[in-house]
Amino acid sequence: MAITPTQFAQKTRQSANWPEAKRRVLHSYRQWIRA
Repeated sequence: MAITPTQFAQKTRQSANWPEAKRRVLHSYRQWIRA
């Protein structure tokens, strides 16, 4: 599963607050590493 910078940007934009955005990005990144 490839995650593109655009997908990261969309995930970040969807969250209003930064802690939540960072948590989501980190979670996605870890899943990508594992895949």
